[in-house]
Amino acid sequence: MIRNCEYCSREFKTDISRVAKGYGKYCSSNCFGKSNRPKGTEAWNKGIKTGNTPANYKGENASYSAAHHWVKYHFGKATYCSECGLDKIPEGKVRYFEWANLSGKYLREKSDWVQMCVKCHRTKDNNVARSWQTRKQY
Repeated sequence: MIRNCEYCSREFKTDISRVAKGYGKYCSSNCFGKSNRPKGTEAWNKGIKTGNTPANYKGENASYSAAHHWVKYHFGKATYCSECGLDKIPEGKVRYFEWANLSGKYLREKSDWVQMCVKCHRTKDNNVARSWQTRKQY
């Protein structure tokens, strides 16, 4: 059976049984959705996502791990140490080089990051002294 869509007036095929049940009024689910929306209103999600950024993008408020994932993705895997000059992974070690942040602000600029071996990175960040300071607080 050929009918005209109640929303856009385009011709479409449907079954007689669907018409008998009260269906077969619209040519597509898109026209059905638009017809049930009050006239003059837009879709509920119209204008929420703008540009190329995802809806859950946090920008400068991203987490510590997200910043490091971003650096590894954009600058590549760290392959040498800029402090001690080491460029080969010692035997028995799997992951030995890391990207270290210089300013502590985790900016998305290459000048704010440097490649270091684990030993130099921990020394630069002074992790041992900071861990004892936080333990003394409790």
